[in-house]
Amino acid sequence: MEVTLTPSNALETALQAALADHTQAKALYEHLIKARLYLLSDGQDTPQADGTTELSIMQWHIPVSDEQVHYFVPIFTSQESVDQAKAVMEAEGSEFHGQIEIDAPQAFQLLLTNQMDMALNPNSNLSKVVSSDEIRYMLLPDMTLLTQGNQLLLLGKVLASDLPMFGAVRALLAKYPSVKAGYFMESCELDIRRGGQNSVFTLALILEGDRISDDFSRIRSDCRHLHKEVELHGWEVRPYLLKTDKHDAVSDYCLGKITPFYRPSLLSRFKTWISR
Repeated sequence: MEVTLTPSNALETALQAALADHTQAKALYEHLIKARLYLLSDGQDTPQADGTTELSIMQWHIPVSDEQVHYFVPIFTSQESVDQAKAVMEAEGSEFHGQIEIDAPQAFQLLLTNQMDMALNPNSNLSKVVSSDEIRYMLLPDMTLLTQGNQLLLLGKVLASDLPMFGAVRALLAKYPSVKAGYFMESCELDIRRGGQNSVFTLALILEGDRISDDFSRIRSDCRHLHKEVELHGWEVRPYLLKTDKHDAVSDYCLGKITPFYRPSLLSRFKTWISR
C-alpha cells in the first residue's frame, strides 16, 4: 500500500524536487546529511557492559523471487512520515516497538557498517533508495557529483590501493606510446529514486598523435580481456577518452581535481623519441 506524503520540512521539499528534476540532487544531499532521521525499533534496546545500548532496528523485506526476499532498513524523514508508516503497519497487524530518532551521518555509518540496505520513506510518493555511493558522496570529500548530458554521475578515487589490477592496467597502457596520461576512478550512474547504478572503474585517458582512434579502440578491447583475467570485484574497466580542449564534466573533473594514475615512464618516452 503506497501512502501519499505532503512535504513537512526542508528535506522532504528537497526530496520531492529532486525526484521531479535530477538537477536538484545536490540540494537534496545537502539537506539529507544534516537531517534528523527516524528508524523503527524491532524490540527492546539492550544495555551493554560498557554502558552503551545496542539498538534493535527493524528491517522490512520485499520478494525478489518465489524463494528469496530482499531485506532493507526503512528510514523516515519526518515524524509525519513515520506516523503514516505506523498507521499502515497497525492496519496490517504488523508488530513494531517504537521508533529511534538519529542524526543522518550516524544512521548511515551504522547501517553501512552492518551492511544493511536502506530506503527513505518506502511505499510512498517520497520513497528513495540510499546507496553506499551516495553515502560516500555525502560523508567523504573524495566523491563528486557531476551532470553529464542528461545523466547524473558519481565519481571518486579507488579506495582500495592494492588491487591486483593496478599493475595490469599500467602495463596495458605502457604498450601505447600515444597514452600521455590516465586517470582511474570508481564511478556509477545515479538515479535519484534507485540510488547508484552500474558501478564501473572508469579509465579516463589523454591520447596524442595520429593513432588516437585506433589505439583507443585497442585499449577498450584490451580492457575487456583484462576483465576476464584479473579479479575486478565484478566491475568492468571502462575507458573514456579525454580531450584537453573539450569541456565536458568528466574531463574538467580529471584535469582540474585529481592526479593521474598513469604517466609514461622516462624510459618509454625515450624509446618513443628515438623511434621517430
